[in-house]
Amino acid sequence: MENKINLLATRLLKKELISRAGKKGVNIQAIPFIDVQPVATPELGNEIRGLAGRPLTVMFSSANAARSIISLLGGERPDWKIYCLGGATRQACSAFFGEASIRGLAEKAESLGALVPQGQAAGDYFFFCGNQRRQELAQILKEKGISLEERIVYETRLTPHQLQATQDGILFFSPSAVSSYFSTNRPSPACVLFAIGPTTAEAIRSRSNNLLLVSPRTEEESLLTLAVTYFHHHPIQP
Repeated sequence: MENKINLLATRLLKKELISRAGKKGVNIQAIPFIDVQPVATPELGNEIRGLAGRPLTVMFSSANAARSIISLLGGERPDWKIYCLGGATRQACSAFFGEASIRGLAEKAESLGALVPQGQAAGDYFFFCGNQRRQELAQILKEKGISLEERIVYETRLTPHQLQATQDGILFFSPSAVSSYFSTNRPSPACVLFAIGPTTAEAIRSRSNNLLLVSPRTEEESLLTLAVTYFHHHPIQP
């Protein structure tokens, strides 16, 4: 790359990823556009520990939800059947519950519903999620005759920033970050937008006609590699 590429990451990234990109001519400014806080009330903790003794089918659509539940369990490893998204969500679930507990993987939350077999009793299914969750998963399971219990285990707060500098590319890691960014900013027409998964991509497409590329895996390293590779083949002209 002849000229330095300037990327905005809408959440904090690992220092080694930023350093690695810098060696390849990509400068990254990481600004968190959302704030995520786990729900850690005594009431929720007692309920989750009580559920640990039941053979539930559990769904996670984010690593934040998985980490929150793991913290609330306090080291107890229940025998749950888990359906979750890939990337960081799968990694968190596999590390704590064990890879054998994962019965299905999908790219987005609503796709998890198609993986679940029919015939289970009502109340056997739990969706641990954030306060910004979408409703498609519950509707899909309802159509299959399955009752889904939802528990909000983390909360997402938008933290928008109005930016003055122009970026060559922007990395988005969630629909909430997309909402936060576009609430105060508009990318330049030449800015390339990068989404970590299909749900985030849908949120971007509803707000922008800019060139949009979607990571093949829902991992921050995969998304950054996509951006670095793109600009390596499409260098910015002086």
